[in-house]
Amino acid sequence: MNEAKRLFLAFFLSLLLLYLYNLYLVKKHPEKFKPPETVKKEEIRASEPQEVVIKGEEPEVEEIPFETPLLNIYFSPMGGRIVRARIKKYGIEITSPGGFFGTKMVKGSKIYDTSQLPFQMKVEDIPSGKRVIFFYKTDTLSFEKIYTFTDTSYSFALELPGAGRTYLEIFSYATTETVPDLSRHRGGIIFLGGKVVLNLVEARIKKRKVSYPGAVEWGGVKSKYFAVLSVPETVGEEGIFERVGNDVKTIIVSPSSKFTCYLGPLEYHTLKRVYPTLDNAIHFGYNWVRPISKLIFHYLVFLHRFIPNYGVVIILFALTIVVILTPLNLLSFRSMKKMRKIQKKMEELKKKYKKDPKRLHQEIMALYQKEGVNPFSGCFPMFIQFPIFFAMYAVLSSSIELWKAPFFGWINDLSQRDPFFVLPILMGATMLIQQRFFSPQGANPEQRMMSYLTPIIFTIFFATFPAGLVLYWFVYNLLMIGIQAFIQKPTGGEHEDFNGGRKNKRRGTEKGA
Repeated sequence: MNEAKRLFLAFFLSLLLLYLYNLYLVKKHPEKFKPPETVKKEEIRASEPQEVVIKGEEPEVEEIPFETPLLNIYFSPMGGRIVRARIKKYGIEITSPGGFFGTKMVKGSKIYDTSQLPFQMKVEDIPSGKRVIFFYKTDTLSFEKIYTFTDTSYSFALELPGAGRTYLEIFSYATTETVPDLSRHRGGIIFLGGKVVLNLVEARIKKRKVSYPGAVEWGGVKSKYFAVLSVPETVGEEGIFERVGNDVKTIIVSPSSKFTCYLGPLEYHTLKRVYPTLDNAIHFGYNWVRPISKLIFHYLVFLHRFIPNYGVVIILFALTIVVILTPLNLLSFRSMKKMRKIQKKMEELKKKYKKDPKRLHQEIMALYQKEGVNPFSGCFPMFIQFPIFFAMYAVLSSSIELWKAPFFGWINDLSQRDPFFVLPILMGATMLIQQRFFSPQGANPEQRMMSYLTPIIFTIFFATFPAGLVLYWFVYNLLMIGIQAFIQKPTGGEHEDFNGGRKNKRRGTEKGA
């Protein structure tokens, strides 16, 4: 099997790994997301203050509505928690019976669990928005939770006056997002040591409670395109995931009594304005591919400022990649042509030295050197495409900016698969044509079979990928076919056919390789 075939096989295996990863790895092996330098703890340290649960009278609990220009929020007086919210821009509602921003506050030598306290609520107007104050007071104890909302942001401040060390609790939520792979994105998230740690609701977790001591910058819960997050004013000491029934609860332990909270969409620039590393809540792929994903994302968003259709933007992106890779592609095509020309000599060497592999290798290397052939130069453009492919997949799968982005006709969401599989079939057809370009003269039956089988396998796998990714690959292949056809167009009285033979331009008769 020549180098081109090996490369196609390698790319196929890479796609297979990506496919299996997205179907199974996150669900079956959530421990892969745990940073290696952290140490697990099962229980709160014995040296910590003793927890006290205070129960007041059981009032009839009714949700208390509150509105900002961006959000409809519903509070529960029990614990002063947010239990439901509607993100107006997207028409998405999130609901959590456990609630967001429940608190355990350390005062003196005791931890007071305020989740069962019937708080009273009052609202104050401030110049930039509104302040919501929850308070509870007895002869011996008093607690306050102060939310400060602005009119122009999904973020808001949470202050707990008089609290020492704080345990901030955020439960996972149900959401009205209509995405088929939602279960693989919903759960707890914390960011510490420069890494994201996930604990997904659908993952098979053996331990009910897992702790990550260290510098916790932020944490919370997320779904695919939305999140409820909290950033302590002073970096947290510990992040905890706790299973409660079918839900995940994220706990941030911090010496701070002030937090910046976020409830809204996972919009890249919106998150960056709230806190510099909050964009890591968006899944832009593996660590090694994230920088490439961000470059692609910024380029697509930039083009979208001038071109309202993301499908056209993706076509222009494919054209950009072709232009960037043109020097390498030309080198690759020339290498392929040289390889085809020496194919007959290589077959003769294989027959001559079939019983002496070492000598065969030496003779083939000598042939390469004599003819000026680099057998690996044809692989460079494909290897460069690997990280671009993975990054493009991550951008299309996780960016809310491309969620429900239409192209034309039946393709009304570039982040989801083509419902009628038209693009995957067209993409497979372009791959089949390319295989004809790459097939060496006199290819044996195994090579010919591979040239037909590879496009079929790719078509099957691409059928489940986002339509935007298939569109990119289809356009890229189409442009590459155009370049290949231009390079192999008739010159003088002869031209090369797809299989490397020479034909007379006028008579159409072969003269040989």
